Amino acid sequence: HGPQHETIKDHFPQDCLPGKYINPNSLGFYDVTTIGSMADSSFEYLLKQVVQMHALPSVANPIREMYECFVDNLARHMVRTTNGPLKLTYVAERRGGLDHRMDELACYFPGVLALGALHKMQNLESAPEGAEKARARAGRDLLLAHELGRTCYQAWRTS
Repeated sequence: HGPQHETIKDHFPQDCLPGKYINPNSLGFYDVTTIGSMADSSFEYLLKQVVQMHALPSVANPIREMYECFVDNLARHMVRTTNGPLKLTYVAERRGGLDHRMDELACYFPGVLALGALHKMQNLESAPEGAEKARARAGRDLLLAHELGRTCYQAWRTS
């Protein structure tokens, strides 16, 4: 944990849904918000930092706050379900408004969500938001991971 994390958090958008690029001069995020191509790894690394930082529970963890805020707002604003008979769940991309498509690299995100849910359940006693809220988030994240995994399976099965 160091100044580089604080700088990133200082420039993280208030809605916690950053664009996939960072302006090297302003450190502001821009362009499309996606969990797909050129952005998929960034959220994986946020979660890895959360897991690593848990070894230091007395240290404030702005990375954990960023990850939780991102997943909360992603679930609230970008997760959609198709109208077809399979009712597939997907994460739309945000380009001003929502672009109802999901990049194939977004299919790695269910693993990130599942790992995040497991980490929450293993650490309920130290959850800053309290055990009940952490348990609810973990359940939501695991269900979303399952549904996104089902969507990805169907996409590959039918292509």
